Amino acid sequence: MAQTAEHLERGRLSFDRRGLLAFGALGVAAYALTLAATVPAGVALSGAGLAPSGTIWNGEANLNGSTAAWKVRPLRSLLRLSVSADVTVRGSRTELAGQADWRPGRLVMQDVAGRADGSLIAALAPRLPFTCDLMMQVDLKRIVVSGRNSGAVGEVRSEPGACSANVGEVRSAAPAMTVVSTMDHAGWKAVATPRLDPATRLGEASLAPDGLLTLSVRPAGAAVFPGASAVGASWEFRL
Repeated sequence: MAQTAEHLERGRLSFDRRGLLAFGALGVAAYALTLAATVPAGVALSGAGLAPSGTIWNGEANLNGSTAAWKVRPLRSLLRLSVSADVTVRGSRTELAGQADWRPGRLVMQDVAGRADGSLIAALAPRLPFTCDLMMQVDLKRIVVSGRNSGAVGEVRSEPGACSANVGEVRSAAPAMTVVSTMDHAGWKAVATPRLDPATRLGEASLAPDGLLTLSVRPAGAAVFPGASAVGASWEFRL
C-alpha cells in the first residue's frame, strides 16, 4: 500500500509539473501576443508600400486602391499557435472576407469569399501585360502564401467584361469565365475556361515546387487577353 501511495504521489507531482509547464507556456504566448498587438502596423509593414495604419491587433492597409483590414482573434491564435485574424478587403467594387493564420514565412487564408473587380488581378499579378475590367465572384477554400509553396484551392467566376493591353490601346471583349485553382504535391495550377464552353482552355497558371511560375495563354484566349499572339503566349518567372 505504501508503494502504491508513493507511485500515485509521484504521478501526481509529474502531472502537476507538466500542467504548470503547459500553463506557463500558454501564459508566455499570451503575453507575447498582447505585446505584439501593441506594435503599430506601420512598423510591422514598413517598406511594403501598403500605407498601413492601426496596430498588428487591429489595423488596415492599402491594396491597390482597396482597403485590407484585419482583426486578430487572441483565443484562436493561441489554439492554432499562429497570429490568427478575421480579414476583409473592401473597395468601390470589392467586398471579400475570410480568415488568416500567419506564421513567419507562411500565410494561410481560409474560406475567402465575396465579390471583386479586375483590380484584384493587377494587385496579385502585377507582371501581366494586360489588365481586365470585369466583376468576379470569389470562392476560395484555401490560399497559401509561402514562397515556392504558394497557391490556392477553389473557384473564381467572372462576368463578361473587357481586357486591355498595358502598352497601346488594344482592348478585347472578355466572356464570362471560370477559373479553377488546385494544389497538390506537384504544386499549384489554375485553369481559365469560358463558362459557356468549359472544355476550351483560355489560359492557365502554374507554380512548380522548384519555384518556376508559368503563365500561359492558349490560342482560344489570344482574342481575350491582349499581348498574346494568335498562337498563344507564355511567360515564366522564377520565385
